Amino acid sequence: MSNSSPLFRPEVTAALSSQWMVSVRLAQPASASLIAIVAMLIAAALIAYITFGSITKKARVTGITVPVDDQLSVAASNAGILLNTHVKEGEPVKAGQVLLTIYIERQNSQGEITALVAQQLATRADRRKQSSQACAGSRCVTGQ
Repeated sequence: MSNSSPLFRPEVTAALSSQWMVSVRLAQPASASLIAIVAMLIAAALIAYITFGSITKKARVTGITVPVDDQLSVAASNAGILLNTHVKEGEPVKAGQVLLTIYIERQNSQGEITALVAQQLATRADRRKQSSQACAGSRCVTGQ
């Protein structure tokens, strides 16, 4: 059994013999082109920022700080009575300088708390002194 027909059609053989190289077609998914476009946009934004942007620098300078309305509010941490003003209006001040002396009065039903605390501390000191003098000649055990 002899088969005289060629393996491929003559048209295909003629078309392939006329081309030196075969053209290649690659199918790319849409996501690859999207990633490439986003990467180019990020690179362009970075180049634009480097070219036209500015970076804040920290610098030490000397000068005068002036409030917006030529007034500066100073508030005390506690309420009290102003006893003394150590600076005049418009006078330059330094950091940490005392500006005002404020008397902070704390009261309860028995009187001023600061005086009561001082009185209690003095009473305790007197009691300790008396107990140490009483036990000077003998052995005393205290609960303190």
